[in-house]
Amino acid sequence: MKEFLTNFKQLLLKNEKFDFEVLALKAFKFQANHSPIYGEFLSHLGINPRDVEKVSQIPFLPISLFKEKRIILDGLEPEIEFLSSGTTQQIRSSKLVNDLGFYKAIARKGFEQAYGPLKDYHFFFSLPGYRDHASSSLLTMAHHFFQNSDQRYGGFFAGDQQTLESELGRAKDSGKACILFGVTHSLLGLKFEPPGNPLLVIETGGMKGRGKEIVRKEVHQSLMENLSLNEIGSEYGMAELNSQAYAISNGHFRTPAWMKVMVRDMWGPMDYLSFGKTGALNIIDLANIESCCFIATDDLGKLNPDGSFDMIGRLDQSDLRGCNLLFAT
Repeated sequence: MKEFLTNFKQLLLKNEKFDFEVLALKAFKFQANHSPIYGEFLSHLGINPRDVEKVSQIPFLPISLFKEKRIILDGLEPEIEFLSSGTTQQIRSSKLVNDLGFYKAIARKGFEQAYGPLKDYHFFFSLPGYRDHASSSLLTMAHHFFQNSDQRYGGFFAGDQQTLESELGRAKDSGKACILFGVTHSLLGLKFEPPGNPLLVIETGGMKGRGKEIVRKEVHQSLMENLSLNEIGSEYGMAELNSQAYAISNGHFRTPAWMKVMVRDMWGPMDYLSFGKTGALNIIDLANIESCCFIATDDLGKLNPDGSFDMIGRLDQSDLRGCNLLFAT
């Protein structure tokens, strides 16, 4: 098992093409045999892993089970436990991570596929509510990004616009763009004109009970007006996954090479919808090889012909989630 995991993770981190379908099926067979929870789930469904010959036949684990079960491969011990943001009244999802170094490396590679090398940017983070929480995967990723960027300017700002604006001004002659990464409720509280370098804003979603939920288009329009920008980027991520998708513009999310989004019919979990039709999102995250690569989320969305996907909203009765509670329409 150890050798398989090492080789699998190394393949994902290499800059080499691979056959996604073939690798996904290898991950499925491996996890069916080595994940007690996923194996039990397949058994309850009456699925024999040997009968699964294509990705569309793979059963996806309901994301709600991350609240109830320890989902990790047999024999692995977690180096860290990530908890979903949620609210204090909710049972939070738990993600057990055996290899924190791999989590950081794959998060970095996914970001750099979308935006380019970390070292080419100054990073500014506005993540109130996440600071000093070791259980936050978002905060862990943010610290890793900052540590591997140009640290002459930037840092973490908890709603302090004056300090943030001042630090952005100090970076204006560096010749590098600045990235402001923040949760929605914090970003909406900012209003100023960028004082220098190109500024890229990436919102992670999330009002988390701090005000009326706003559709993503309205959020982006407000941010563009408040910060005098032409585009706003978005990040799609959750504690249960190792990988993230990014929408650089227009709200169209693109996944890294080892991640795939499928849209299932809400009334038929093994039936998949074509481009432009709204359904629930199934996510294959091959970087989740130590946990479960096949997750049926409670998010609603649709696929676009160019390979991107749009977030539409949440299934009824789904919990509020800090990173995904925005609508695209």
